[in-house]
Amino acid sequence: MHAVEYQDEPAPAVRMRNVTVRVRATMILTDLTLDIPAGVVAGLVGPNGSGKTTTFRLLAGLIGAFTGTINVLGCSLPAQSERVRAMLGVVPERDGLYDDMRVIDILDHWARLRFPGNRQMQQDRTEAVLRHVRLLDRRNDRCGTLSAGLRRRVAIARAILHEPPLLLLDEVTNGLDIFSRQAFYEWLATYKLQHPDSTILFASHNTAEIVRLCNFLIVLRDGQQRFCGPRAALFDEHADPDEIDRTVMRLLSA
Repeated sequence: MHAVEYQDEPAPAVRMRNVTVRVRATMILTDLTLDIPAGVVAGLVGPNGSGKTTTFRLLAGLIGAFTGTINVLGCSLPAQSERVRAMLGVVPERDGLYDDMRVIDILDHWARLRFPGNRQMQQDRTEAVLRHVRLLDRRNDRCGTLSAGLRRRVAIARAILHEPPLLLLDEVTNGLDIFSRQAFYEWLATYKLQHPDSTILFASHNTAEIVRLCNFLIVLRDGQQRFCGPRAALFDEHADPDEIDRTVMRLLSA
């Protein structure tokens, strides 16, 4: 196991200590310990069954049965799960959009939940995120008529309505064509420039994609941490895909 210690720095956005999750006789996470510094774009990589989705669900306060300690944005889980969920933005792998609802109706619904009683804020934020993800001209389209890439934009818009300090992106490029993936990469870079203090946790099976987009890396296997630290501790900015895959495979095989 490799870990990078942070001292004399601001409190991390996420701190997990010796977190274990068991479902019946199966260990899903085992003594998982992570520090994710505030303001980074952190990539979470690992094979199927490594614990990526469970980690996301824990951070979102959706799993209450675990041992160890979890602190997210200064809040302890599970005691402050509701407060954490109010601060998070989450883009799940499956978008969960209703095909018969219009884009504007979905975003307006979430704006009402995020800003109850403040109609002006609801309208302003809905307009802002539609513009940000370039969906102003599709606002009246029903989600069932949208391509996978456009549906992903709606899910992103929904997640960033309240400008969350922590954004969880779970396998969001799965199933996207090359143009939609490139549009996502450009969106992510723009969003981070506009929100430099936000922390983004991005899970993907594509190691080259993770290393390209993220400045902090977490490698999981079998519910255990194999690496947690800055990208520069493993790769320089010119690392090629073969080198990336070989390095990650060594970590997963250790």
